[in-house]
Amino acid sequence: MKMKSDNKLEKISYTPDRVFIDNSNIIGKEVPQKLDKSWYIALAKERLESFVSEYKFTLFDYLNLI
Repeated sequence: MKMKSDNKLEKISYTPDRVFIDNSNIIGKEVPQKLDKSWYIALAKERLESFVSEYKFTLFDYLNLI
């Protein structure tokens, strides 16, 4: 959470509802059980889908326009 200028708490964007911070060296650490893996997987899928257009425009479609 972050404190806004009007002294209200606001959730930081692109973070799960139940977030924790580990600023230590994570090399070699096991993934904690409390990590919401499904949230990160859903976010990755959402971001990947934003790069793929819904309408696939192919070379053949372009040639038909000429």
